[in-house]
Amino acid sequence: SGLIDMYGKCGRLESARRVFDKLTEHNAVSWTSLIGGIAQFGHEKDAFALFKQMREVPVASDQFTLATVLGVCSSLKDISLGGQLHAYTIKTGMDSAVPVGNALVTMYAKCGDVQSANHAFELMPIRDIISW
Repeated sequence: SGLIDMYGKCGRLESARRVFDKLTEHNAVSWTSLIGGIAQFGHEKDAFALFKQMREVPVASDQFTLATVLGVCSSLKDISLGGQLHAYTIKTGMDSAVPVGNALVTMYAKCGDVQSANHAFELMPIRDIISW
């Protein structure tokens, strides 16, 4: 997963994908590394398609996966998709995780829904420096 992350951060997306494909077992960390790297370089729709593929495999999402994919929704400014993902975070119980809460606030704010951003902030049971 470290190599996938490194290649992704350096923009070597084909190398990241090649390392990912060679892994015998994929987990939330390897998927999130690939999704994040692809999204970072403007391929948000491809990143979201990977998230859908991850769910079909199935590999359970963790709080960092969901925060990363909410970041994809922020970049796309797709509040409909973000709202669906928000519902998924509630269903999985991940909505109370600090990284997910922060990503929800950011997603709603970047999509222009300040009221929902404020509501997501108010519902966060724990906040960190990023929350503020």
